[in-house]
Amino acid sequence: MKNVFLFICCFIAVTMSAALMSSCDEDDETKVPEFIVTFESNGGSAVKAKTVKEGKKVAKPADPTREGYAFAAWFKEEALTTEWGFATDVVTADITLYAKWDVDENDNDVVKLLESITWDDGSKYEYEYDIQNRITIITENDATETFTYSGEDLIKIVRDGDGYTKTTDFIKNENKITMTVTRSDGFNSTGTIDLDNDGFPTKCIETFEEHNYYSVYTFKIQDGNLTESSYNEIEIGENEEPRNIYKYKYDNKISPFHHCKTPNWYMFFYMIDVEVIYGSQNNVTEYMFEIDDDKLKTEFIYEYDSTGFPTKCTVEYSGGGKSVIMYTYK
Repeated sequence: MKNVFLFICCFIAVTMSAALMSSCDEDDETKVPEFIVTFESNGGSAVKAKTVKEGKKVAKPADPTREGYAFAAWFKEEALTTEWGFATDVVTADITLYAKWDVDENDNDVVKLLESITWDDGSKYEYEYDIQNRITIITENDATETFTYSGEDLIKIVRDGDGYTKTTDFIKNENKITMTVTRSDGFNSTGTIDLDNDGFPTKCIETFEEHNYYSVYTFKIQDGNLTESSYNEIEIGENEEPRNIYKYKYDNKISPFHHCKTPNWYMFFYMIDVEVIYGSQNNVTEYMFEIDDDKLKTEFIYEYDSTGFPTKCTVEYSGGGKSVIMYTYK
């Protein structure tokens, strides 16, 4: 009897073990792969990635938001050519969907991108942008500058024209930009740009070792406007004292680059120009240049469109004479 009982117990154990193994085999065979669906909002608010089983549909997330734009749809390609159908398309691999945006005509802050600046002497700047409103190409008369980004960082600018090619490489490390400038004519340099916590430049030192001098720039920013800057060229070994001082006053209107998303440090340091003061939130109305005991003042008078953007600027110089600038937008 004891042997019979042991036999029955062994039989039950073997049977259950076989059943469990069979169940595990079935689970392994029927396990469905899972894939990650990533959402690139292209300048809009962040959208969390989703995990989806193979052959299944991904649930449509809440629409992202973006100032001055209305969300249109999610697309399969970065070029925004094929819209993703949440009711029909299924996931078969890890994918990224890309947001498309339309200008929100009902938004009071109408998004405009500066297309060109033209001076009355015929000089002209033309601008192209990526989907995040960052400058990609600047055409300046016969010269062209091409911009390369990595994520949110500007990492390279190549300028071709004026008889030479200039390549500037940037490396960002927290609040400091390291730059290396290589020119085909041999006028090379290296430098650093110090940034504040808002990404605005505070100081830049650019060294031209082969020419035995370095340039020092300083910047003061208030409420998004450049209020004072200085510049000096110093022979290596001399004391660092700014000699050229620039001071600016502004109106309360929208500047031509109000919606440009190219990094602040670039807009202020590399594109500073007395006629427009690139990067500032408002339009400069007065520019004072001080060198030693001399002072030169320039005044600016604007005409605006219905949305508050300048369309024309008349520049009057304290030494006499004036010029006219015209702005056009996309």
